Amino acid sequence: MNINLFINKYKLIRYNFFKWRYELELLNKIFFAFTFACFTGLLAQLRFYLPTSPIPITGQVFGVFLAGVVLGKWGGISNRYFITEGA
Repeated sequence: MNINLFINKYKLIRYNFFKWRYELELLNKIFFAFTFACFTGLLAQLRFYLPTSPIPITGQVFGVFLAGVVLGKWGGISNRYFITEGA
């Protein structure tokens, strides 16, 4: 009984999050895409060195994944903004 309560609460939170994301206006979606592009650029400055590899892992990977989860298809547009800013 207690587990079903937690599952239903999780489903409600997930539903409200994705409902919020799809109900945004176009200007807000563009703003969030630009904001996540800037956030990805800031996270690209963080480097984590693994002891088994000379190549660092940057926080840019986290920024790209986070933009995809939070923004959906606008996360891809956010990454295009980031590439355009870099060029």
